[in-house]
Amino acid sequence: MGKKIDTKNAEGVGFLIHPRVQPNIHLHEILSLRIAVLRLRTKKKATITILNCYAPNSVASEEAEDNFNSELGAIVKKEKSYKYICRDFNALIGNGSETGE
Repeated sequence: MGKKIDTKNAEGVGFLIHPRVQPNIHLHEILSLRIAVLRLRTKKKATITILNCYAPNSVASEEAEDNFNSELGAIVKKEKSYKYICRDFNALIGNGSETGE
């Protein structure tokens, strides 16, 4: 799920669910190209919310980063259940040299 840029998929989020977990799904929503929500009911009737996020990368504008962080913050505040946030932080390790550092 995402948009096409130069015939390649870009952005987009979703969930891969094991069939055994499927009956516990209370709700799933794609809120934007970068944020999806999955709510599960436990046997004790509690709700667990999983947020799957694809953060803007290092070449994104500051405005895009601010918009993403604001949107994510608003969703986290709104959710009253137990929350897990899965996020692609677009992390880079090292300085990019060939030494592997």
